[in-house]
Amino acid sequence: MLLLILLFTCLCYFLPGVLLHAWLRGRGLTLPVCLGLGLAGLIVLDVWVASIVGYRFPAQLSVNVIVVAVLGWRVRREIPAWLAWLRTQWPWPAVGWGAVAAIFVVPAFVVTLPSSLASAAVSGANSARSVRRTGAMETGVQVPS
Repeated sequence: MLLLILLFTCLCYFLPGVLLHAWLRGRGLTLPVCLGLGLAGLIVLDVWVASIVGYRFPAQLSVNVIVVAVLGWRVRREIPAWLAWLRTQWPWPAVGWGAVAAIFVVPAFVVTLPSSLASAAVSGANSARSVRRTGAMETGVQVPS
């Protein structure tokens, strides 16, 4: 089940950039730029949703699916031309898509495991603050009381 959620999350973060490229390729935007714009846009939307309703995986996933569906509906006519363009670009499409998909595995792990990562970061920050306050280590940084 976790692998299925991971794969679905990868698709949700990967497809908006691809669909943006199908839409905006004629304006000179490259595939990596569109992938970055799609990922950045989804992250911003996810942060807004999380700040409004708290982190709820179904809510986050729903936002991502809605974005993919809207973009897919918008570019439905450009997709055949984009696929024809894609076939002329990479000599090994499977290798290229595999490499691009691997880049999106890391955000999928971060998105599906937020509480453990957040608590580890807070624990690390508290430990560092405690070490500095006790004087066990000289860092040259003044710590507010």
